[in-house]
Amino acid sequence: MNNWQNRPVEVRNLFNPAFCALNLYCAIKDYEGINKEGMPFSLSLLILPLCFHESTSSYLFAKNRTYFLKNITNNPLIISGLDRRVRDLNLFTIEGIKFLLHINAINIDQEGKIRANRIKLKRMEFFGQSHQKIIKVASYLGKQFAKVNDRSTIYISLGIKP
Repeated sequence: MNNWQNRPVEVRNLFNPAFCALNLYCAIKDYEGINKEGMPFSLSLLILPLCFHESTSSYLFAKNRTYFLKNITNNPLIISGLDRRVRDLNLFTIEGIKFLLHINAINIDQEGKIRANRIKLKRMEFFGQSHQKIIKVASYLGKQFAKVNDRSTIYISLGIKP
């Protein structure tokens, strides 16, 4: 983890480990609402790159009643550059997961499945609309990944080799 003060202000604001952790937690919790086994660790690496990319996030937010795989088919721009975004945001995803582990919000089992623990979240009224939209997209992704229930299918559909 890089020293917090050495990061640019923009990075500190958008990629705050607590905000990244909140998005991951919402996705994991909603994944578990459908699939009790827990989210595979490899799928958690896709949440932030899909949520934090403005055009992808806006599209998925508007089409949140449509199946994820159909959204990918209807808008191929979602997968454009996704492999690079996953690589670039990998560090922030890992920081978010470390944060969640530190506050005991998640557990990772021997099979690499992430399960959410019950934690009390205060009202998130202090977030702006753009932040709330990102959190809703993370929840949508958690649910949709659970419905697909095959990480290879998700990775291949996104144009990333599993």
